[in-house]
Amino acid sequence: MRADVSDVDLASLTSTCTSWQTTSPAHKTPAVKRWLVRHPRFKLHFTPTYSSWMNLVERWFSELTTKWLRRGTHTSVKDLKDSIN
Repeated sequence: MRADVSDVDLASLTSTCTSWQTTSPAHKTPAVKRWLVRHPRFKLHFTPTYSSWMNLVERWFSELTTKWLRRGTHTSVKDLKDSIN
């Protein structure tokens, strides 16, 4: 049996990043704005511009990447989890 989560809001904490093609943040494009209007349960929350280095979650993922993903050899998700713990 699958749970019905259609009434649950989904929050996403993201950076106000820009793509290499534009200086406008991706979440401000007309296509993204239209999508968000059609999908009101998705809520976007942004880190302040030029302060992502202060975001502890981003720093944790950076450390995870440099210490475990780039340097390690993992043959399974379990091996990766064990090395992080």
